[in-house]
Amino acid sequence: MTITQLKYKLPCMMRIITLFCLLLVFSGCVFVTPAQAPLVRKEQVHPFGATTIAFSPNGEYLASGGQFGEVIVWKMPQLEKITEWVPHRGSQVRALQWVDNQRLLSAGEEGALVLHDVKQGEIARLQQQGEQTALGWNAAEQLLYSGNRQGELKARMLKPDWPLVAQKTWPAAITALDVSRNGQLAVATDDDQVYLLPSDLHSQQQLPSAGQTVWTLSFSPDASSLMGGTWFHVARWDVDSGKLQVLDTEHSGQVISLAWAPDGGHYATIGRNTDAQVRWTNSKTGTVDRRMSAHALCGYAVRVSPDGHYLATSSEDESIRLYDLAAPYKPVVIQP
Repeated sequence: MTITQLKYKLPCMMRIITLFCLLLVFSGCVFVTPAQAPLVRKEQVHPFGATTIAFSPNGEYLASGGQFGEVIVWKMPQLEKITEWVPHRGSQVRALQWVDNQRLLSAGEEGALVLHDVKQGEIARLQQQGEQTALGWNAAEQLLYSGNRQGELKARMLKPDWPLVAQKTWPAAITALDVSRNGQLAVATDDDQVYLLPSDLHSQQQLPSAGQTVWTLSFSPDASSLMGGTWFHVARWDVDSGKLQVLDTEHSGQVISLAWAPDGGHYATIGRNTDAQVRWTNSKTGTVDRRMSAHALCGYAVRVSPDGHYLATSSEDESIRLYDLAAPYKPVVIQP
């Protein structure tokens, strides 16, 4: 191709690229594919987005948090609203963590950690802990782990003065953390690193990098595998050897949230940034066994109920949804 030919082709190429970008903008995060319809669909429950969700350990409740600091507790399986608080007023709810079947922790962008009782409401508060990004709970040792954008991981006991037991700090923001059933921690930072730590945080093992920031972490139920979501892919580490696999997905953007089924046979993912798809993937074969209907706007969180019967999702479209994993899979075309 001559310089003259290139001169006239470039404007055409630029128009094609511009048109493609405009299509992405106007389509938002929506791609309509045959998918499973939700069992329950609660619309406009969190203004400007439902940022996070969490099932209680016995599966009786689903909690959801929003952009303006509100937390709602829903009764399963019809998602009947039980109570609503605003513990982080004007600040995004970044994480929810159940301590037991009645008590729920919330972490806010403004830096507060708040402990709630489903019947009594707020029962304890710890202020000024940095811009919160993630929570984890070690039930066996009764330890709360919190991560923030300042790179601080803190372990605390849930006593009146929230005593600090241990702390670890990295030079990069914490993007995700999870606690395995045997008390091991996994932490991801926004310099593309992932670490394994014991419950006392006294040592760390740096895992092979997936080459991208990991935005969500989830241990398998047997604690043998750790999975994380990146852009377009999921990373899977063998916990004992540290060996890394980077697996393809059907997501066309950021894999923002991932959750295992209780039996370890599947994991659920939801996309964000050009992608609001929800996928149910076989953990052994890597095949997608179910596609759930996409949200109208980019996804925030996906969780699986403790009994493996339900899958819940949340999104910027202000809704939360519940899908029946025990129902026959009959995908249909559904408009978000």
